[in-house]
Amino acid sequence: MKEILLVGNLKKEDSAISNIFNGGDYRVLKVNNATKAIKLLRQNSPDFVLCTGRIQQTSEGLYFLEL
Repeated sequence: MKEILLVGNLKKEDSAISNIFNGGDYRVLKVNNATKAIKLLRQNSPDFVLCTGRIQQTSEGLYFLEL
């Protein structure tokens, strides 16, 4: 069984993504922030990490994912 780590805080979108993968050959582990994701990554070795959130831009023009 493949493991997917889903990191994000968009409840509606995260629920839809989780429903797509659950029930097949996938196990979905969900966390809502980067700190929890790092802790989980130290304990497990998921096959795939998927992040949901909003893409923001700093005043310097750099982009980042807001979880």
